[in-house]
Amino acid sequence: RNQVRMGGNIGKPLPFLMAGLDAGGKTTILYKLQLGEVVTTIPTKAFNEEEIEYKNTKIVLRDVGGGEACRDLWREQAGGCFG
Repeated sequence: RNQVRMGGNIGKPLPFLMAGLDAGGKTTILYKLQLGEVVTTIPTKAFNEEEIEYKNTKIVLRDVGGGEACRDLWREQAGGCFG
C-alpha cells in the first residue's frame, strides 16, 4: 500500500486518480479543490487532469469519467497514481 505524507513535496507533483461511478461527484471535488468553490459541471466523457496545490503539496489530480465507455481508461490512467 502506498502512503503519502501531505505537507510539502519537492520535485514533481504527486499523481492521484479519482475513479468511480457516473455522477458520483468526482469532477465537483476536483474543481472544489482547485477553485475553492463548487461549480456546475457536465458529465466527463474521458478524463480531466488538473495540477492543484493542497496543504503545500502539489498534486496532479486525474478525474476519470464513470460511464461504462470510460471504464477501460481507469486502468490506463491509474499507472503511477495514488488513490
